[in-house]
Amino acid sequence: MSRGKYWHLILFFFFVLGGCNNSEKKVTAETVKEEIKFVFDYSFLLNKNEKDSLNDLLNSINNSGQLEFLYCSVSNDEGLNVNLLVENYFDALKPNSDASKRVLILISVKTRDFKIHLSPELAEKISEDELNSISEKLIIDFGVNEFYEGLTSAFLQIHLLLMRPS
Repeated sequence: MSRGKYWHLILFFFFVLGGCNNSEKKVTAETVKEEIKFVFDYSFLLNKNEKDSLNDLLNSINNSGQLEFLYCSVSNDEGLNVNLLVENYFDALKPNSDASKRVLILISVKTRDFKIHLSPELAEKISEDELNSISEKLIIDFGVNEFYEGLTSAFLQIHLLLMRPS
């Protein structure tokens, strides 16, 4: 073999091995997918699959542009009242979106409490009795650590109630 062929082989292996050792992914327009987040599980009540599934559900509901459903869990080590927490998180979670179409279910782990909070515009569409019924079901589900099942059911029920004809 001539000397020139060896250099080609050496360069070939250098580039192939160099490319294999490069663990950093190249970012292109095709590989960038903006993550749309509606699940803020700060206290880790859901596993990864449950978070992803719940986020997919909320994303599909929110895609209509008519509603924005959010879930948030916090440890609340300070033991703050859940109403105060909801006030703090309601606008802070998605500051650049329309809060008039927002529904937030917030769970406070330390105080073992939760709240379903609807914007004033949406609250007019659901009665207190209907919200209490959803809350009672959540109490049962949360009591046996079925957070994902309870949240999924609650969001679907709220969605149905909000989308019914007036």
